[in-house]
Amino acid sequence: MSSRPGVLAVPALALVLSLTGLPPVAGAAAPAGPKSPHGASLTVVLAGHGWGHGRGLGQYGAYGYAVDHGWSAARILAHYYGGTRAGQMGRYRYITVRLSSLEGPASPLRSTGSWITSSQAFTVGNRRVAGGSAARIAWSGHGWQIFTASHGCAAGQAHGPVTVSSPAVSTVASPGNDPARMLTVCTSGRSYRGTLRVVRSQQSVLMVNWLPMESYLRGVVPSESPAGWGDGGGGRGMAALQAQAVAARSYALAENRYPPYAKTCDTTSCQVYAGAAEHGVPVEDPRTDRAVTSTSRQVRLDARNRVVRTEFSSSTGGWTDSGGLWPAVRDLGDSASPQHTWRATLSGQRLAGRYGVGTFRRVVVTAQNGLGAGGGRAERVRVVGSAGSRTMSGSQFAADWGLNSDWFLPVGQRRP
Repeated sequence: MSSRPGVLAVPALALVLSLTGLPPVAGAAAPAGPKSPHGASLTVVLAGHGWGHGRGLGQYGAYGYAVDHGWSAARILAHYYGGTRAGQMGRYRYITVRLSSLEGPASPLRSTGSWITSSQAFTVGNRRVAGGSAARIAWSGHGWQIFTASHGCAAGQAHGPVTVSSPAVSTVASPGNDPARMLTVCTSGRSYRGTLRVVRSQQSVLMVNWLPMESYLRGVVPSESPAGWGDGGGGRGMAALQAQAVAARSYALAENRYPPYAKTCDTTSCQVYAGAAEHGVPVEDPRTDRAVTSTSRQVRLDARNRVVRTEFSSSTGGWTDSGGLWPAVRDLGDSASPQHTWRATLSGQRLAGRYGVGTFRRVVVTAQNGLGAGGGRAERVRVVGSAGSRTMSGSQFAADWGLNSDWFLPVGQRRP
């Protein structure tokens, strides 16, 4: 959302890799950690800030600005996306979403596809499937085929195959807000509005959700920002949800990730979209629904009236990272984030083994962006050992070790 692949973090309290309220990193140089009998440091303690890439809107920062500073959604968006302006999206009403969350690590969907069910009758190609039944679309190598089963996701005995000219799966009537009436993918338990389409891409079979933009956002906003934020500050937190809705709408419109079959995907590689419900439990929420409807069609535009790909992340740590897109700005609202300040401990032995530097000696941050506590985000990192050293970008080091962000410094190291 929005983010570069694999980096965006959804606001969550479940991953606790950190301690909050730590002092700024400063002071004289100190050992990185306890010593082994051979003199090699066993651990490196890193003090850091934020969660995610830090470009554009910080989700916790938006919440802090809304609740603690009383900012409106418009002011929050203008702050994070400097050089852009408010606008209205054009006639584009629908979005196509590749359901990457259904795909395995080795290949996308199996050629035999996934079972799909609904309590209401639906169609697959030109075939009608009775309510309560399930259908599975397969690619035979020569054409599309469907199998059906009469017991929904319980499957039972399958019937078919029957050849169909089109693999699209669609509902007969509007499902309202009842997940059982929507199309549900049995493997994930997720229920979707709109139409599901199965497409071929090279040797893979993919599933794409085609639905109205505003219906899509009803599943995105609560997946990215907790709906409960809308109650914060006596309702002032709604501004954060509204800002998220505008950012998510702009991001999706500006995407063209998988032409010609899909504009975006449903994971953190794009922005998180969990459908309308999961295992019968609604993902959508009345508060985030209001955030979507109250900002209907609103987007951010650049100086050439183009919709901006408005990236966002969970927590900026106190300063955004421009990434060459927007001016970096101080983020006072981020003090609301439980990941505003964190610590992580890394094994010297594992560091040495990964980078092939012999007996581990130290980690040194050699360049930073200069914005914020301790010198800001790490731009270059050097891992030093008895057999040499290895230098890499701060973002690569953070990705290698699953750090919350690339804003970190070894405890005791002075700013370079």
